[in-house]
Amino acid sequence: MPRAPYRDSLKMLVLRFLAEEPMHGYKILKRVSELTGDKWKPAPGTLYPLLEQMMKEGLIEKYTVERGKVKSGERILYRLTEKGWKEFIDKLRIKTDALISMYSFILCGGLRTLYNNGYKRDAVEIYQTVKDSLNKLGESCKYLDVPLDSV
Repeated sequence: MPRAPYRDSLKMLVLRFLAEEPMHGYKILKRVSELTGDKWKPAPGTLYPLLEQMMKEGLIEKYTVERGKVKSGERILYRLTEKGWKEFIDKLRIKTDALISMYSFILCGGLRTLYNNGYKRDAVEIYQTVKDSLNKLGESCKYLDVPLDSV
């Protein structure tokens, strides 16, 4: 399997994690592993060159260096730069549009196909799961339910 999609996904996760708080590489690796239920454990040899590349691109910067905390003698905390925030916002917009289009095709089309081919009960159950998930998403993002002109 090509590495580019994984690298792009890891880059998006790094942007997302650093949008929350400054982090060191080990914590980023740990968060990826936790987020994926240990199904994806990027190697340090994948993450650290990516962090270097992101610094060269001006997306992240060294926030602080903690000395004496690890075997290598220092732990570097990274944070987003203003350019990194812009990249995060742009990628979030693009990924949101792409995911909505893809999931609409898969879910709505798939449910219609199930329904039309005698799997009505399954289609309704899956639809209810999707609806419940969307309600949970709405609840977890409820703080965003404000008119745009008030922000």
